[in-house]
Parts: sequence; C-alpha cells; structure tokens
Amino acid sequence: MAAGRARASAPASWRVPAECGGSAALAARVAAQAGRPLTDAEPISVDVAISARPAGGYLALVDVISVRGAARRQVEGADCGAVVDAVALVLALAMADAPAPREVARSVVVAAAPLRFLVGGVVGVDRGALPAPAPGAAVVIALVRGAWRLELGGEVYRAAFASTAVDPAQGVDVGLLGGRARLCRRVGPVRACVGAALGRLEGRPVELDAPSTESRRWSAVTAGVGWSYRFAGRFAIGLDVDGVAAIDRPEFVLSDDTRLHQPAAVGVRMGGGLEVEIR
Repeated sequence: MAAGRARASAPASWRVPAECGGSAALAARVAAQAGRPLTDAEPISVDVAISARPAGGYLALVDVISVRGAARRQVEGADCGAVVDAVALVLALAMADAPAPREVARSVVVAAAPLRFLVGGVVGVDRGALPAPAPGAAVVIALVRGAWRLELGGEVYRAAFASTAVDPAQGVDVGLLGGRARLCRRVGPVRACVGAALGRLEGRPVELDAPSTESRRWSAVTAGVGWSYRFAGRFAIGLDVDGVAAIDRPEFVLSDDTRLHQPAAVGVRMGGGLEVEIR
C-alpha cells in the first residue's frame, strides 16, 4: 500500500503551447493555486487544450471527469499567461471539490471519456470511380470517444462524361450516389482511418439511340489520414485524404460491347469541411 506520489511531469493530455510555458508551467500554477501538487491518486481526470486563435489571443478547453460527473469549461483571453492562470484556477477548484487524495490500494479505475456527437458537411473530389475527376459533397455524422471516431455519411459526386471513340459528342454521363463509413483513431495531430464505400453509378446516355447501360453497384474499401482544427469550442474544420480500392467495378458498354467506362481499380478521394458538436 502506498499513497499517491506527485507526478514527475504534467499529463500528456495537457496541451499547452511553448510560448505559454508548456505543460510544466501549468502544473506548477495548479500546485500554487491548490496548495498541493497534482498526484496520481487525485480522484479526477483532466484534459487541457490551449491553442492560439487565428484572430489573436488564446482559447483553452478544459474537460474534468470526477465522481460528480463530467464538466467542460472554456477560457478565452488575449494574454497567454492570464489564460494559463485561469485554467489553473479551474483545476484547483476541481481538486478542492473532489475528495482529498488518501492512501489507497494501487488499483486504478478510469472513467470513460465522454461521448461526443458531431454533424458536418464535406466538399471534395473523387478520382477513379468516374470517367474524370469529379467534385462532390457529403453529409457526415460522427461519434467520438477519446481517440476513436466513427463516421457515417451520404455522398453524391457530379457526373463526368465518357465519350465514344468515333464521336466525342456521343457517350455516357456517369455520376455516383452512395454512402460511406470510416473508423478513425487519433495518432498525435492526425487521425488514421479505414472504411468502406457503397453506391450506385448512374449512366445517362448522350446522343445514343440504343444504350445498354443502367444503374450499377460500385463498392470499395478505403484507407487514409485526416486532420482537424477545433475553434470556438464546438466547431472544427478538417481535411481528409483517402486511398480507394474498388471491389465492384461495373462496365458501361455500348450494344456492340464497346466499353465506355469502368471505374479504376485504385483511386483517391480528397475532401474538407466544417463540423459542429451537438451537445
């Protein structure tokens, strides 16, 4: 049996810019405010993220989980030191509100990270599924807990034209309507993702008397990376790049079996958008 000892360094979940003194400066100010250092026996879990705002000043998001529940605090200020002091006060009050550390058996109970629900819109480009690079848009919902993120979305890509070899005015417009799912895990400043996409390729004949094309199924698996930046507490902008490996690759052909289009075996998708956390 042993009492909780003081942490040798601030937790990795404390993200404090170097110009603010880093995590060590925040840990020292918390100890000064609370009258005792934060120890590994403290009955609270804390996540701190301080970042510079594009328009100037600093924004701090503080998540505290204790036996009394989970709470989030947002601190803003023009001066970095003042923001660090305010965050230290928030944490000192949380320590004072929690039961004091005492000598306990070395058993650890970790409270589950809060589940966050986000909704967003994405615009991007697909290269590979359609006859030419095509712009598209998607609506995405995401469930986030800790480092993990599950995304579900519906998407549509603008039709691209595939012409015949005889007459460039004849051919087929091919568009894509479908859905996607991705599972991501945060690794440092980025997230690594794997997923799947399923949709319908819709072929509309152009200047053809007797086309033999129809709506066809297209599917693929994906893998890629993403990045996001949170601002104003509930909002975030993000960028994603995914490699796409097609599973179903339907052909669009004329009545004489002349191929007009078949999705590429390997493609790429890039997109960016805005999302908001629903509380």
